[in-house]
Amino acid sequence: MELEGRIWKDGKFWLVEIPILDAMTQGKSRKDALRMIEDAVTGLTGYSYNCLLRAVHDVFGHAAHNFQFGPRGEENAYHLHCQMFHPESIPALTSETRGQNCWVNFGPHLRNAKGEIPMKGEEGYIMPCDRPFAPQKAGLLPEDLITQVCV
Repeated sequence: MELEGRIWKDGKFWLVEIPILDAMTQGKSRKDALRMIEDAVTGLTGYSYNCLLRAVHDVFGHAAHNFQFGPRGEENAYHLHCQMFHPESIPALTSETRGQNCWVNFGPHLRNAKGEIPMKGEEGYIMPCDRPFAPQKAGLLPEDLITQVCV
């Protein structure tokens, strides 16, 4: 399950929403609104840790900094998360965010018979919004893919 969220200013208040969780908060500042949604998400039960990570990722990694959901925005969100989370969590974070980004945006499902990824306008091109997510699995990416960035 992919969770999406958004943040915006409405008059004098900042609002944060995660529609699939039916969660919305408002604050007098952007920081207050983000802190409140973090508390709301953390307090939820019945969702896997992966779903909670995806919600935090979408709100703090994308919406809070206006990072798009394509390859560059995903990598920018990953770099931001490397600063947010405890160093011991970085291998799992890398596998979930960077690994998913690589598969979704550069995986074998996008490639033609020559092994190339068609560009927009070319036959076989798949729009980013139509690209499937990789199946969930437990594992960690190789150490060199983690330490390249987060050290």
